[in-house]
Amino acid sequence: MISSLFLAAVITAPQQVLPPGGADSPPNSRLAPAQEGQGPISLGTGPWTILPVPLVSYDSDNGLGLGLAAALFYNDGVSEPYRFSLIAQILGTTDGVTQDYVKLDYLNLFGSGLRLNAEARFLHEPNASWFGIGNTTQNLAGEPTDYYQYHRTAPALRTVLRHVILGGWYGYAGYLLEDMFIQPYPGSLLVEQQPLGIGGGLNAPVMLGIAYDSRDFEPWPTSGEYTDLSFRAAEPWTGSQYAWVGGTLVWRTYDSLPWRLVFAQRFLADVMYGNVPFFAEDETGGLEELHGLGGWSTLRGFVKDRFLGDGKVLENLELRRFFLGLTPFHQRIDLGFTAFADLGRVYGESFVDGPPLLIHWDLGGGLRAMLNRNLVIRADVGASDEGPRIYLLFGNLF
Repeated sequence: MISSLFLAAVITAPQQVLPPGGADSPPNSRLAPAQEGQGPISLGTGPWTILPVPLVSYDSDNGLGLGLAAALFYNDGVSEPYRFSLIAQILGTTDGVTQDYVKLDYLNLFGSGLRLNAEARFLHEPNASWFGIGNTTQNLAGEPTDYYQYHRTAPALRTVLRHVILGGWYGYAGYLLEDMFIQPYPGSLLVEQQPLGIGGGLNAPVMLGIAYDSRDFEPWPTSGEYTDLSFRAAEPWTGSQYAWVGGTLVWRTYDSLPWRLVFAQRFLADVMYGNVPFFAEDETGGLEELHGLGGWSTLRGFVKDRFLGDGKVLENLELRRFFLGLTPFHQRIDLGFTAFADLGRVYGESFVDGPPLLIHWDLGGGLRAMLNRNLVIRADVGASDEGPRIYLLFGNLF
């Protein structure tokens, strides 16, 4: 999957600040303070704001990405950071991947205190990865490019309702309806293995969860934590052709160290059980959708979706620091770096999958630029025993 680039970019809108991640952002995001002179292109007056934004990205899995996005905000002067936003994106890459969507973020729905996030999206991915299920799958040199790939197209609808429980605690409920169309390549590993779901079809889990957020500043936290525990299930009564259940735990912490260093870590554990279609093996639950293990959002030194299984364990470690602040043209730019290590393993259809200590890992580092205390741009290089991977995207990994 490609990262959603636009949602972090629109946060410099005048009169309000959109938490990076928008409709998919964690629930209690601390907002950046308003900065003098901030704001890219803003059209509209009064409570209405329109932002058109060009999109540029790059990653080793999907190539150069170019696109266009636009956001419409309505600020009623009461709700923070706005009453609602409507965001649309069209994005394509040089490897033929397209990711288009429309997202709605609506606060205090009908005066109930509920926050509604709704998304209609369309994914076209001719280079989706399939290396098989389990922790000991191989990526053999010399195989044709499409041997470990297949073609998938997936229109989907996703909704999440959430409400404050107490302090930094939030409860939420969600629903995903995706219709998967699969086109295997002749002679590919997918054709050889014929996993459940090769015919595509409807996958439709419902989700319940609870989250806690005490981070001090969401774009670049220096203290606090974020924890998200969720459960999900897909059954015929939810509209799914596949019956399975799953659970996800995400735990992030942020600590300030001497010399203005920040130590950040993210732990993820995900379990799925039942008739899980192969194309859903890369998905996790929670407010933030993650994919893999492997790729820009999990193990940065491996190809996307390199390791798949009913069980997933992931640990991301980062050491972050800003080293220079600039103010060109009345815009604030903070420059920094990150050194990281990613570790993870998966479990196939049982929790005995290869040697217990067979953990896949990568090391890497990158540069960071934060614009107007809001938008983080990251350039990362991750290296593993399967080679290096390069990413130029928006937003910290976590």
